[in-house]
Amino acid sequence: LIMKEYDPWLAEGIYLFVDGISTAEADFSYSIPNIFTPNEDGKNDAFTPKIINMENWTLNIFNRWGINVALLNNEKDQWDGRYKNNKLSDGVYYYIFDAPQFSIIEKGFIQIFN
Repeated sequence: LIMKEYDPWLAEGIYLFVDGISTAEADFSYSIPNIFTPNEDGKNDAFTPKIINMENWTLNIFNRWGINVALLNNEKDQWDGRYKNNKLSDGVYYYIFDAPQFSIIEKGFIQIFN
């Protein structure tokens, strides 16, 4: 690739030769919903965070007493609102999202409406 660049001080063109161009994309995103309805009606039945181009992330979900009721990660990326095979009650649950690759730790809440 040859580019011509004009330098007004020299009043002539300067030619640059570019041997190769390398780009690195670090585009990533995540979106964590704050409500879902695991009432088995086929709509919004699973809590599913949208994690794009991130590896080795974890999302721990806790009840109000601090018991870890779910762990999501690269292999298990959705939750059906159950703990030990029992449907959890309506209410607020808390999460900690950790993506060490990008130094992200986020805390928030999830509302379950059955």
